[in-house]
Amino acid sequence: MTISQDLCRQAAIIGCGRIGSILEHDRLRRKPCTHAGLFAKHSLTELIAGCDIDASRRAAFSRDWGIPASMVFEDYREMLSKVKADIVSVATWTESHAEIVIEAARSGAKIILCEKPMAISIDEADRMVEVCDSLGVTLAIHHERRWELSYRSVKSFIEKGGLGEIRTIIGHVLTGTPKKDWHSIPQLSGGGPALHDGTHLFDVMRYLCGKVVEVKGETERHDSELKVEDTARAVMRFENGAVAYIECGGRRKYFDFELDIQGTLGRIIIGNAVMRYFGVGPSQRYENFTEFTERQFPMLDEPQYFPFIVDELMSAHRTGRRSISSGEDGREALRAVLAIYGRV
Repeated sequence: MTISQDLCRQAAIIGCGRIGSILEHDRLRRKPCTHAGLFAKHSLTELIAGCDIDASRRAAFSRDWGIPASMVFEDYREMLSKVKADIVSVATWTESHAEIVIEAARSGAKIILCEKPMAISIDEADRMVEVCDSLGVTLAIHHERRWELSYRSVKSFIEKGGLGEIRTIIGHVLTGTPKKDWHSIPQLSGGGPALHDGTHLFDVMRYLCGKVVEVKGETERHDSELKVEDTARAVMRFENGAVAYIECGGRRKYFDFELDIQGTLGRIIIGNAVMRYFGVGPSQRYENFTEFTERQFPMLDEPQYFPFIVDELMSAHRTGRRSISSGEDGREALRAVLAIYGRV
C-alpha cells in the first residue's frame, strides 16, 4: 500500500488513559500499542495534541510524547476549537464516544479512529456513521484484529477456499469479574465483558465468516453489587449457514482470546497465544478414515499491524473507500452484543 509523502497528517488524542497512551509503558507488549503510539511513531503522521479530564494523565501524556502543556487540554471541545488536527483518536469512556466523534467530525477532522466498543446504542452508532458520511470523514473503529497480519491472512485463506465451507466457529474471550469502577457502571461502559472485550470476538467472527443473521444469548451476574454481567454466552448464525458458539467473561483467573474455525476441508485455531492450522488427509491410525493433519499456515507477505493500520486509514480517506474496520462494521458488532442484552 503506497501512501504519498504529501499526505502527512497531524493527529490528536482524546482520552490519554490505558489504550490512549499509558499502555506504551507495558514492557511486554509489541509497540506501538496505543493510539498515541500509532501516530507518534509513523513516518507520515505527527502527534500534536492530547486531551484528558485527569490532570495526572495530561501531565504524563505531555511528558511521554514531548507535547507542550499548552497543547494538552482538559476539555475536548476546547481542543477541537483550537487544534485543527487531520486525525482525531477517541479513546474515552464508551458513553462519550458518539458525542465526541460527532463533534470531531464537525470540527474538521478527516480521519477519526474511535476505540471499541463504538457506542452504547444503535441509535448513537447510526448518528456517528451518518454525520461522518455526510462530511466525508473516514470513521474507523479500533477492533485492531482486522489490521493484524494473522487475521488478514486467515480471512484471505478462507476466501480462497482453504477451509472449504465454514461450518462451526467456537470462540471465547475469558476474563475475570468486571472491575468495580466505570467498567461496571452501565451508563458509562454500556455493558460487561460481552461488550467491553467480547466486541472484539463478535467483530472478528463477522470479519472472517460474513454476515450475521441471528444472535441468541444469555447473561449471568453472580455479584449483586455488579450492575453488568460477569458472563455471557451466545449462539450466532451466519448467512452462509455457519454457526458460532461464544463465551465472554466467565470469572476466570486469566485472560484468553481464541477462535476455533472449522470448515469442511480444515480447521484454524487462532488467538492471542495460538496460531495452528489443520488440513485433512488419510488417517495414520484407521483405514478408510480422513483426519486432521497439522500443517504450516501460509501467512500473507504483507505488513504487520503497524504501520499497516495508519497506512490503511490514510489510503481509505484518500480513495474515498471505507476502512476495513469501518463505522458500519463497528455498528454490526455492537448490534450482536446488544442482541444478547435484549436491547435491539
